[in-house]
Amino acid sequence: MYRLTIALTRTFSALLIAASISSHAGAVDVEKRVISRDSPALLVAEKVNYDEKNGIASAVGNVEIVQGDTILRANSITYNINTDKVTAVGNVSIMEPSGDVFFADTVELTQKMQKGVVKNFQARLKGNSLFAAKRGERINENVTTLDKLVYSP
Repeated sequence: MYRLTIALTRTFSALLIAASISSHAGAVDVEKRVISRDSPALLVAEKVNYDEKNGIASAVGNVEIVQGDTILRANSITYNINTDKVTAVGNVSIMEPSGDVFFADTVELTQKMQKGVVKNFQARLKGNSLFAAKRGERINENVTTLDKLVYSP
């Protein structure tokens, strides 16, 4: 297993956008939980690779990124520098200091992490309310769509 302390703030902050889908359901205030892009992150994974020729950074196998008190886990995370695309795949979860926990099968972010798609999104919020959506898409900072949304207060 590799342990690497690195400034992954751009990638990590991007993955937090997936959790922002919940804010459009009135569940949480995204602005209060966005972590500083200047804050360092700790990356732990079974394998870390950077393909300089193709501009692709990847972490595979029990990936965990910790930044502040927020923890992101996934089976794999890939960042393509050339296409500005971040992809987290498999058992994606974000645990926040507030107690909110977000889950997804996949998260894909593009356009400087301003747009994104999340599949099989679920959230358990600190008040124990739950919601889930088959698919969510963040079109811009003001528009997010959720397909087949269910909510339980």
